[in-house]
Amino acid sequence: MRIATSTAGFEHIADLPFGERRFSPNEAIFRQGQPCDAVYLVHSGAVELAFRDDLGTRHSLRTAVAGDLLGLPAAISSHPYSKEAVALEPAVLYRIEVSSFLAFMETHPESRMRALSCLTEDTVAMQALRRRLLESPAINA
Repeated sequence: MRIATSTAGFEHIADLPFGERRFSPNEAIFRQGQPCDAVYLVHSGAVELAFRDDLGTRHSLRTAVAGDLLGLPAAISSHPYSKEAVALEPAVLYRIEVSSFLAFMETHPESRMRALSCLTEDTVAMQALRRRLLESPAINA
């Protein structure tokens, strides 16, 4: 089986060993704080990325769709997942071991730019959440 993707920067990711996983709506792909052992490439469906604050309040960050790579910040930093990913609808994702993915990035320079783009999307989503929280009436009361 091969990964079918035309995602710019990740064209050669099909050469990596991967596992295809199917998720039902509301099924967790990974949880915030869970050790990161894989990245996930969304093949089909939609996945919500969310963050839980110190009080346990869940904040939606963004919706990932086909071509999006999940878990990249944790994989690169060797930290646990900093957010959770939950299927919003039936979804197919390709699970790629962190060690394989990092080796792939070393040998495919074009993948680094795509990874940087993914990291930027995560950063922008976190900054938007921070702004929303700071503008919240509960914070400013």
